[in-house]
Amino acid sequence: MRAFTLVLGASLAFAAHSQCIFTDFDSFPVYGGNGAVMFRQPSFSGSTAGFIVTDPFFNPTNLTQVSDRRAWSGSNSLEMRWRWTVAANAWLRLTTFNTPNLPNPAISDFTKAVVIFMYVPTVNPDPEFFGAPVPDLKVAIAVRETNSGALCGTNGGSANGIEFVRAEQGVSPPGGRVIGADARNRWLKIIWRPSTDTLHAFAGATANGILDFNNGTLEMIAFSPATPGDEGPYTVYIDNPGVYDLIAGDVDLNGCVDDTDLARVLEAFGAIGPFYPEDLNEDGTVDDVDLAIVLENFGAGC
Repeated sequence: MRAFTLVLGASLAFAAHSQCIFTDFDSFPVYGGNGAVMFRQPSFSGSTAGFIVTDPFFNPTNLTQVSDRRAWSGSNSLEMRWRWTVAANAWLRLTTFNTPNLPNPAISDFTKAVVIFMYVPTVNPDPEFFGAPVPDLKVAIAVRETNSGALCGTNGGSANGIEFVRAEQGVSPPGGRVIGADARNRWLKIIWRPSTDTLHAFAGATANGILDFNNGTLEMIAFSPATPGDEGPYTVYIDNPGVYDLIAGDVDLNGCVDDTDLARVLEAFGAIGPFYPEDLNEDGTVDDVDLAIVLENFGAGC
């Protein structure tokens, strides 16, 4: 399925509704520094560095950098590669902590949705991996309750506790929703709702499994193997992470239900599987219900 291009303003925020894309990665050089844009390299966090293979032979699997191999919109995305040790409790804390570019991206309102577009290939794309299959994995996020009041997407700071959002537990590994064989080789729209999703305390004296403040930062994406001990290697692409108003029928999240959204649902009609952007009621099938949602809300937000 082809990716439809989003028309972004200079600040990557839409006027119709308060959509806040942290970045589409298009303004950063391709294959630049490792761990330089928004997310650190996989081995950065002391919480999970011991689970990441960093042997020089496997160096390509310890990487977070801007890539032009895939894109949900525009031309670039962020490519992440890692390989776990065989530890049964291995997981990856891919943190935004004080990254050189776009650190600690602020979520100005936890009642809004955090959305990340994600692409997981069936096999690893690099020659170093010899076409090795990408195993199934689980994904969650964590927010830090900095209560800084920073504008969405700006540096929201690094103080206070960290809460997992829609993880399975607050200890290693946190788990989350499964990205399996039915969610490969296509862009996924993965939505988290911090104010209503299940929370688990992760770290910090103020972490308690509830939101004490209404704003903070996106602290990490947390990846866990779907099968404990499945070391990988893994390759994942992300694009357009941000904070969104979820308008019924707005497939591409540009704040307006229009003919682009209608075209996307018609193109994907009949698709079965998790995280389809066109699956507006999130029931695992793109069908007449999703089409009706677009038609009933056509023009909303425009």
